[in-house]
Amino acid sequence: MNPMIKDIKTDNGYLTFNLSGVDVSVANAIRRIILSEIETVVFRTAPHARSLAKIKTNTTRLNNELIKQRLSCIPIHGINIENIKTGEYYLKINKTNTSSEVDYITTEDFEIIKGDDTAMSKKELGTVFPPNPITKSFIDLVRLRPKIGNVDGDSLILTCKLDIGSAKEDSSFNVASTCSYINTPDLEKAQGAWKEEKNKHLDASETELAFMKRDWGFLNSKRHFTPRSFDFTIQSIGQYTNKELIEKSCDVMLVKLADLQKNVNEKNETKVIIRNADTTIDNAFDILMYGEGYTLGKVIECLLFESYYDDGSITYCGFVKPHPHDDMCKIRIGINPEIEGMDTVYTMLNYVIGEALKIFTSIRDKFKEGATAPIINITKK
Repeated sequence: MNPMIKDIKTDNGYLTFNLSGVDVSVANAIRRIILSEIETVVFRTAPHARSLAKIKTNTTRLNNELIKQRLSCIPIHGINIENIKTGEYYLKINKTNTSSEVDYITTEDFEIIKGDDTAMSKKELGTVFPPNPITKSFIDLVRLRPKIGNVDGDSLILTCKLDIGSAKEDSSFNVASTCSYINTPDLEKAQGAWKEEKNKHLDASETELAFMKRDWGFLNSKRHFTPRSFDFTIQSIGQYTNKELIEKSCDVMLVKLADLQKNVNEKNETKVIIRNADTTIDNAFDILMYGEGYTLGKVIECLLFESYYDDGSITYCGFVKPHPHDDMCKIRIGINPEIEGMDTVYTMLNYVIGEALKIFTSIRDKFKEGATAPIINITKK
């Protein structure tokens, strides 16, 4: 595979680009990682045993659990993950409505206390919890009822330590509002196909043909596309830029591949097991990968097939994840009976992992100048 990136454009907060020269498993790996596996700074409020939020006073109409859930959905910008690892940052909210009108607690009222017990300045907080770029308003957390007579107004006092999380743990921790791709349409082929379809309805009126063309364009025209070419659309929620999401997704995949290579070479059977397959396929082996799924498994399956099927080294290659809740996926390959089995599987795996490292490093480097590539060159055998 030779990944190519072109037509990089930013419009109204959306990043669009074309990725070509790769299998759909590579495009899908990038999409899946952006949607679920990029770490960011978060308010961890669930489950209760792991909650870092402590509510001291709450006289609002919302109970503690609702407030914590709403808090966990608020994105945190501009705080480096490394700072969370090395020092304690925590949120502080202390507000009482002493007026005669309804008031609100918004992200403008948040305080962030650093590890050295100093509070962030208003200027710093403006980058951590920025207002909406269009409305210029801040995110509402809870409404505070006013003081009426001798009845005090609503009050909320809470603290919450900042943590690191990803959408794989809780969808509140997502970093992208849009991440999708389509097969790049082949307009010339689609136009030709429509002409053939149009010739089947010579008796139709112009109005009927216009309706049929519009209807055909919604579905059947999409069957005509450029092979191995994908048009991406990405919009970040704001913790990272759109291009950083691509870079970080590739970084996550590179770590997965490096870990897989290490576990294969060290024969770490808590993570990777290679065994004879119980099947009618001659000289077949199962590669069981624990803690992984389609994101990594389909890329490895594709590269095994592309690298070894055409030359006859393997007779079969397939991937399965038995159930979404299973923490394991399996690749089954059939080795040519004339080739020695188990050692060959390790050699093949090492080679395709090296190829995958090159692919994702290449994609990352096209969005990030000067990146160092952890490529391990392995000769195909």
